Amino acid sequence: MAQSRKVLLVDDHELVRIGVKTTYGDLLDIAIEWVEAVSLHDALEAYRRHADFDAVLLDLNLGDCKGLQGLRLFMQAHPLARVAVFSGTHDEFVIRQARALGAAAYIGKGSMTAATRDTLLALLGLLDTLDGRFIRLRVADPATEPLEIAHRHEPGVRVRHQRLLR
Repeated sequence: MAQSRKVLLVDDHELVRIGVKTTYGDLLDIAIEWVEAVSLHDALEAYRRHADFDAVLLDLNLGDCKGLQGLRLFMQAHPLARVAVFSGTHDEFVIRQARALGAAAYIGKGSMTAATRDTLLALLGLLDTLDGRFIRLRVADPATEPLEIAHRHEPGVRVRHQRLLR
């Protein structure tokens, strides 16, 4: 593997962190270096110490913050970070607010493995074309635009949530 990417994984559940790292240890033969944080405080400190992260997966409900407060504080501290909300929350309002606060993407913890993989690939700038699962993909400059991904209907993903990603 010639290249690698560095991702900050922020989740207070060890089983979730292990699952993500195991499932996505490499993407398209590109190694993913996962750095873990169990709280927003730890995440802010890790990002400050290692500003070379390619992306951040941030859970919305952590021990030291709940809801969109964590995303808001993270984006205030690190406005150029490419953050994807990684949450079990599937509320349309929350998804819209996350985008408004600067999230580059929203990954539901209940998403299909392939859809999560493709979103990670796009978030990391590793994906130029897709094999038909997506209608549109635009990898934006994280400093100026959110990542836009529109899905075709997939089992387990509500149509109204797909519309929000367009």
